[in-house]
Amino acid sequence: MLEWVKSSERLPQNDNPKSDDHIWCWAYYNGQVELMPFNPYHKCWDDNEMDDYRCDAQAVLLWARMEFPRVPENLLAEVMEKRKT
Repeated sequence: MLEWVKSSERLPQNDNPKSDDHIWCWAYYNGQVELMPFNPYHKCWDDNEMDDYRCDAQAVLLWARMEFPRVPENLLAEVMEKRKT
């Protein structure tokens, strides 16, 4: 389940504080929800190519970190075993 956060209260952060990797989030921006990358180094939202500034951190009113689904280990092992044959 998504946890929506007010940008005025907290900005997205990487799990690894030494990482400057973009953080993909659902963002409420200009009256609609869209997928946007947050740039933790510059503390702003970038375009979808992650190379150009899009808007200030506070321009997005709400955000929710996009969770990428994890493949269950047992399913991954099963698929990898079948590839060997």
